[in-house]
Amino acid sequence: MNMAKINRARNSVFACLQRVLFVLALSGVSTAVFAVPAELMDQDGKKGGLQDFSGKPVVVFVTSLTEMAELGKWEEAIRPKFSSINTMDIGDVNTSSKFILNELNKELKKHVPSGVRIYVDTQNIWAKEYSLDLFSPCVLIFNADHKMVAKFTGNPKGDVLNDVVAAAAKYFPLKAAPAK
Repeated sequence: MNMAKINRARNSVFACLQRVLFVLALSGVSTAVFAVPAELMDQDGKKGGLQDFSGKPVVVFVTSLTEMAELGKWEEAIRPKFSSINTMDIGDVNTSSKFILNELNKELKKHVPSGVRIYVDTQNIWAKEYSLDLFSPCVLIFNADHKMVAKFTGNPKGDVLNDVVAAAAKYFPLKAAPAK
């Protein structure tokens, strides 16, 4: 086959795929390869996920295993700014090794305060679904219908923190400023 025929065939296939994706998009069918899991396991072996916040907006913090300490920093930075806020913490840990997961869960139980749930995503599904760069912590804000309305990357300080607070303030009540 000559190069011209190969290019025409490739272009034809590409054009066909574009039409199929366009029709699917118009029909409302999701073309995402990965779907956010309905449930993840936390460090205590309990299942949970976005469905725990049915009908409520939620701020989701997602980090890699090496950035796991940032989950607590984000929680500490953002909670005092709101009178109430729903948050969910996810550690992206790409492994299926039961040994590694058991060791991770033991460490989380030692260092995470009681009542704080950290869900473990062992297949990078959240990172893939939302195109997250997990070299830094990621913050996702979902409305009450659980549609992502904002996405941020970075540590909880400066402009990143201010931008997250401003975006979250559309869904959660800010604490009143102290009287002077």
